[in-house]
Amino acid sequence: MRLQTPNARRRQRGSTLLEAMIAGSLLALGMTGALVLLQASSNTTRAAVVSSEAVDYTNALLDQLSARGYCALSAAGPPSDTTSYDGGTVVDASGRAFPRSYSYSLRAPALTVAAANVVATTLWQDNLGANRRTVISATILRGPDAGTNCP
Repeated sequence: MRLQTPNARRRQRGSTLLEAMIAGSLLALGMTGALVLLQASSNTTRAAVVSSEAVDYTNALLDQLSARGYCALSAAGPPSDTTSYDGGTVVDASGRAFPRSYSYSLRAPALTVAAANVVATTLWQDNLGANRRTVISATILRGPDAGTNCP
């Protein structure tokens, strides 16, 4: 059996304190890293939610235009290539505004079915304040029951 001197016991207590300080520092560093990852994950989730809302609002605009039908679009006559129409602004529950617009072009019914090519756009800002745009296009066909008043 080995006997320990009082000095050896003091050194052992000192190294235990040093080990506890190192362990505490590593724990604090690990917790800081976890919080940074949690914040980045939260920002990414918020950005995905806003992007998804913009897509939903753009699709809703296309649904509204589709419900109005080809005749409503063609009644206004053929637009110029640069004409953009106001689709209204939607405000979500958090107060974020999503201004929407649309443009369209008419296809002549010569050899194909009469149709309107519609491009709907929703503008929005991401979490960093950068301007973003969601663009979705669709084709609205002239239905067989459009009648003679529809060009």
